[in-house]
Amino acid sequence: YVGQTADLPKRLEQHNSGLSLWTKRRTNWSVIFFEIFATRREALTREKWLKSGVGRDFLKNVSREGS
Repeated sequence: YVGQTADLPKRLEQHNSGLSLWTKRRTNWSVIFFEIFATRREALTREKWLKSGVGRDFLKNVSREGS
């Protein structure tokens, strides 16, 4: 799952409690990577990139390194 929020702990709790429409079918979500941006616009631009092919490859590498 890739997304942006102003309150990461709260958003993670929402995902794990089934309150999020897109992630309610699964539980036990954990954070493997996060970044902090000064503006929401910057965060949305990065989110869009992370959802691209190159961004997904980047996240796969981050996930492998964290394992």
